[in-house]
This record gives sequence, structure tokens and C-alpha cells, in this order.
Amino acid sequence: MKHMIVNTEKAIQALGDKRLFITGGSGFIGTRLIQTVNTVAPVTILSRKQSIPALRDSVSVVQGDLTEHGSMPDDMLAGIDCIIHLASYVHQEKGREIDDKHFAITEDGTRFLIAKAVQAGVKKFIYVSSVKAMGESTDTLVDEESICQPESPYGLSKLAAERLVLELGRKYGIHVCVLRLPMVYGTGNKGSLPRMIAQIDKNRFPPLPDIDNKRSMIHVDDVVQAILLAITRKNANNNIYIITDGEFYSTYRIYLEIVEQLKGRAPLLRMPVIVFKSLAKTGDLLGRINGSPFMFNSDVYRKLFGSAYYSCKKIHDELGYTTTKTFYTTLPELIDEYRKGMQ
Repeated sequence: MKHMIVNTEKAIQALGDKRLFITGGSGFIGTRLIQTVNTVAPVTILSRKQSIPALRDSVSVVQGDLTEHGSMPDDMLAGIDCIIHLASYVHQEKGREIDDKHFAITEDGTRFLIAKAVQAGVKKFIYVSSVKAMGESTDTLVDEESICQPESPYGLSKLAAERLVLELGRKYGIHVCVLRLPMVYGTGNKGSLPRMIAQIDKNRFPPLPDIDNKRSMIHVDDVVQAILLAITRKNANNNIYIITDGEFYSTYRIYLEIVEQLKGRAPLLRMPVIVFKSLAKTGDLLGRINGSPFMFNSDVYRKLFGSAYYSCKKIHDELGYTTTKTFYTTLPELIDEYRKGMQ
């Protein structure tokens, strides 16, 4: 923990009074980033809303939409030193219209934004991407040298945007860096882990089998650390970094820890893997019949029991990224947040 705090504090000091422009600034990661840097660096965020009550008064808001280029003020990047591009389209539904939105927001939106950065003379551009640009699952430990084989529109559009950022960075001499994130956890998140905690507490989550899969995650504070290092370290330029908390999690171990901390005991039952496989096949069939994905199918099965684990050695070695936060050490905070929300 000490090393992470030192890294973050040094990076904040190195920011000086650089002006930051953040897309997705009202989201989970963006909000935590702003809380970390706002006392030092002036922050402007891009939002479709005119004002965001949860943000500090000192944060400037530019109203605009990355899919509607005419909605953006021409001078929105005037005086900006660095862009942190967090905004993306994360919906997992399928269909031509949904696929088009992924590319319109993620690829075309990034192309527009970096072109505006070039025009405005912005010196740095940090693109926060996803490990899904490399694929949905892994059989072995994956690093930045591994072949990218994205499968979903989300992953395909992320990879396309990454390549744009790196290409235009080289072409125009902008300091650019791509960060690939796995699932992000921490208080304030509304994602799948808080939902899992709630479902387990209400006895609505199925008892999982003890499968030794491996998945990577990262704490939101460590994402902020990596973003600040990407901005302030010169050798981050024109590089891609995978960031994780260094742990490999099995779904069963996550489930076990949540049950034990919520209920004070180990799970009483385990449902055999064959049951989940049968349910997944049934879900696939129902999805084909109904023309829309069923709530549990082979895609969900793979996310639950498949592996997707990554190495963060490169960013550790090159930028000094260090973290000691894990899901296990953070879980008491997540459960406390859940219980307070139930009051």
C-alpha cells in the first residue's frame, strides 16, 4: 500500500498545474480520478449533461456528445494539456444497432477527439481501454505481446480505437498511452460484484462448484495510479500497458469469501458443473427461439467459469506501478457499503 500511495503522490506532484480534460468523468473511474487530482490540477469533463451535482464546483463541465460532433464547442480543448479518454459504450446486448453504437462511440468518437486534440495542440492523450481488446478469455497468462483476438463488438471497437491513438500519436508527436483494464472493483461501483453480493445475501445466487479458473481484476485506486503514471512518465509514450492487482481469482473463491463474510460460515451446498452446462445449453436454445439472449447461456457460463488472466509485469518494470490492494482486502468495504445501502 505504501508504494502505491508514494507513486500516486509523486505523480500528482509531477502533474503540477496541468489542465486535464476527462471524458467519462462522471463515471466510476472518472469520479475517483477527479477526487484524487482536483486539488492540484484544473479539471474539465465532457458530459451530455449540463451539470453534475456529485462533482465538485471547481470542475468545469463541457456539454457535448462524442457521437454528435456538432454538439462540441470548437474551443473545448483550448489550454488543455492532457486528455484522459474514459468514455465508451459498454452494453453487452447483441444486434446490428448495438454493434454500430460500439463503433460510433468508441472508434469514431476517439478519432474525433484525438483529431481535436491535434488541432488544439494538446500534448498528451491517455486512452483507457480494456483487456477485451485482446479477447474474451485466455487459456494461459496473457501479456502485451500476446496476439489480440477480440470477439465482441466492444472488444473489436476498443482495439480499433487503440490503434488509432497509437498511430496518430506517432504521426503528430503527441504523448499517447493505452491502458488495458480488466474488471474494476471498489466502493462506488454499480457493476456485477455489488450485484453478486446482494444476490448472495438474499439467497438468490446459485451455490457454485469449486472450479479453479483464473480471472484478473483491479482496484479503482490502482487504475488512478496507472493513469497518473501514464501521464507523468516519459517512457509511457506510445506504449500499451495491461494493469491488474496481480492476483488471479477463481469465481468460486470470490463466491466463498463473500458468503463467509456475509453469513459467517462456508457455503452449505455446491451445485455440480454439469447443471450449469445444461442450463447454458437450454439458454442457448431458448435464445434462438425467442430471438434474444436468455439470462443464462453459454456466454454467461464462460464469463462465470472461464479464465481471463493477465500479466502487469510490463507496467511494473517500466513505470514503477505497484499495488497491494486486492479484492479480498477490499471486500469488507464493499459489504459495508452494501449494508449501508440497505438501511
